[in-house]
Amino acid sequence: MASQKLEAAGAKVLMTSTSDTYSSRQDRVDLTDANYGEIF
Repeated sequence: MASQKLEAAGAKVLMTSTSDTYSSRQDRVDLTDANYGEIF
């Protein structure tokens, strides 16, 4: 999985979804903003 490769390279990875669920675009933006995300 891409998240595992990123973590192995030293990145902090936050997944917006790990199952077949729906998150609104705003929910994903809020998560990114709250965690000082650099890549969305």
